[in-house]
This record gives sequence, C-alpha cells and structure tokens, in this order.
Amino acid sequence: IASDVTGGYLHRLGQVYRLEPKLCFVEGGINDLYANVPVDVVFENYVRVLEGIRSHGIIPIIQSTLFVSARWHDAYEKNKLVSELNARLEEYASANNIEYMNLSGLMSSNNMLRDELTHDGVHLTAAGYKLWGKEVDKVLRTHGL
Repeated sequence: IASDVTGGYLHRLGQVYRLEPKLCFVEGGINDLYANVPVDVVFENYVRVLEGIRSHGIIPIIQSTLFVSARWHDAYEKNKLVSELNARLEEYASANNIEYMNLSGLMSSNNMLRDELTHDGVHLTAAGYKLWGKEVDKVLRTHGL
C-alpha cells in the first residue's frame, strides 16, 4: 500500500488473522519516519502488530527497516532514525525469541541503501527485491514452507 505507515498495519491486522498464515513477515517504518512520526511511536506500533500476530498463533518475522540512499531527501537525518528503530527492533526480537532479518545489513553500505538496489533512492529495483526474496526463502525453508 503506497505511503503506508505502521498505524495502518494495526488497522488491517484482522485481514491477516482471517488468512490464518503460519508466518507473517513484518517490515515498515520508513514512511512513518518521513511523516515525522517519532521512533518511539513507530516502535510501539510495531510491537502492537507483533503482539497481535503472536496472540493469533502466527509466527512473526521482523525484517529491519530499510535505509534510503543518499539520493533520497533527508537521507542522513532519516537513516539515523532508521538505525535507532532497527536497534530497538533487533533488541526486542532477541528478548522475545522472534526471528530478525537484517535486510539493512544486506542491502546497505555505511547506513545507506546501495544505489544499485534502488531506482530512486527509496524504492527497490528488481535486483533489490531478488536479494530480499532470497532471504525470505531461507526463512521459509527453515519453517518447512
């Protein structure tokens, strides 16, 4: 959903529950940060999403929020917030026995999304999605899917 924010995720959780998936991959936050939603609020929304998913017997998989490249406006300022959010998400994952996929580490260099993986500084190219897909595939295989 274009320009979606984590608050929107919360409003649509019922749609996820009705599908009764075994796993649910969660990634987001960059649109929140660009809408000047504080990291604390983004993190709280993320936790509420994860708790909701878990309460319905679904295994959540946290995916790090992707950085933007230097080509995207306010990249340095916003990527500092992305780093803060990702650190909190990784800590939460560890403390709550939730799998954490460090996509940012895979797709970035020096806390910037690699230019060859984006066509505009924020949205991924096919090459970016291919890398992401390989990581998702690894997780699916570990869960027998």
